[in-house]
Amino acid sequence: MAYSLICVLGDNVSVNSVIFDFKNVYDKWASSIVEWKGNGGSITDCAFIGNKAEYGGAITWKGNNGIIEDCLFANDTARIAAGAIFITGINNTIRNALIINCSSAMTGEAIFIDSKRRNLTMENVYSDNETLIF
Repeated sequence: MAYSLICVLGDNVSVNSVIFDFKNVYDKWASSIVEWKGNGGSITDCAFIGNKAEYGGAITWKGNNGIIEDCLFANDTARIAAGAIFITGINNTIRNALIINCSSAMTGEAIFIDSKRRNLTMENVYSDNETLIF
């Protein structure tokens, strides 16, 4: 069984100014480095470099009313979906994100937006991946 480095189950939690660089640690597909199930949370000013998972190479976000802001995603991959971010839930925001060389093996996207999500706001999100969103 694979576990995330950070698993947030509570509400109104913040993760700020952390570099998640595990490109040389995992040789198997695991859970996202950050798995978020709480509401009202934020990930700000973080870098995710070289991480890999089944879904959401860097982040799996299942909470509501959250924000991922001012973050770098580089060389993150997923075996199934979402090289950088797998997101579901309602009223979430991705703002000021730079996504470089992140993709999934099956469909190629950097961000996978689950069909259950509603009201996702994306502002100033740049990716070099032609298939940014699936």
